[in-house]
Amino acid sequence: MSNEIQIMSTNEVTLKEALETYLKSQKLDEGLQEARIIDSWHQIVGGYISSYTDKTFVRGDVLYVTLANNALRNELFYTRSKIVYAINGLMGKKVLREIVFR
Repeated sequence: MSNEIQIMSTNEVTLKEALETYLKSQKLDEGLQEARIIDSWHQIVGGYISSYTDKTFVRGDVLYVTLANNALRNELFYTRSKIVYAINGLMGKKVLREIVFR
């Protein structure tokens, strides 16, 4: 009986570790991270800017955002480093290096 307990304790993993391992093995971790980044974009910029956001996607460590309003795109261009910082803060780690507005 004590051997079983000892064996179980050496194979213990946290739920977080088990989920991360499963997501990586199924190649779902990148898609989940992309969805979280895009959700963070909408949280940070709010409803007004989100309403002008046509398309968002992530390639590597770059977030691409297509905006329907040219003036808004130019304004956001100057605040993109603050937005990157805020998204990385929400994600709890550095996931983005840059935002490209189209």
